Amino acid sequence: MADHENLCKTQVHADMQNYECLMHLTIVSLIVLINYHWLLLQQESEHRSVLLHR
Repeated sequence: MADHENLCKTQVHADMQNYECLMHLTIVSLIVLINYHWLLLQQESEHRSVLLHR
């Protein structure tokens, strides 16, 4: 019975680590997406101002 309990504990621990890893990946990809989007917006506004100044 004790072995089963330990197995459950390690499984829960592994699940928690997987969850943390997933959360980390999600946050990182969100940051990357936001930065990419922001860069595109910056380029677009620069492009617009170049067109306006002509």
